[in-house]
Amino acid sequence: MSKRDQFKTALLFGEGRHEYNFCNFLLGTNKFSVLQKSWSIDTEHASGCSAEDILNACIDVMSGKPFDVTLCFIDVDDLKNDFTDSFEAKRDELNVKAKENGIDIVWQEENLEEVLFVATNGKIKTKGVSKTKLKKYEDQILRSDHVKHIFHRLFSLE
Repeated sequence: MSKRDQFKTALLFGEGRHEYNFCNFLLGTNKFSVLQKSWSIDTEHASGCSAEDILNACIDVMSGKPFDVTLCFIDVDDLKNDFTDSFEAKRDELNVKAKENGIDIVWQEENLEEVLFVATNGKIKTKGVSKTKLKKYEDQILRSDHVKHIFHRLFSLE
């Protein structure tokens, strides 16, 4: 019996490499190690494209792999730019498509960099944040509303 058969399974799917690294950082923290005692959690990512392309890439990664929960991280800033007049309608459409495919979208109201900037009171300002910098501000990041939201979504499904 594989680990996948013994545990609940989750996929954390990021918009790009930054989200992928962030998800892996989270999984390495003590807070998330609790989940890993009863969960097998995979991480994957798209390559920073439109919200719809990211959702489709997530669906492709999921095909043939039954996950108990899939969280797909999508930045809202590009969606707002691409659909200025119909942003809410497009967001609703993507949420419906995600639900139909067993995916829960985690909308990052601006982008991951903005989430980290707010969580660390401006200490993390740029893209390509290193693991060392994330580790330095781990407590602040783990107390952020964004991480609490992610943790709640996973933990509430146990």
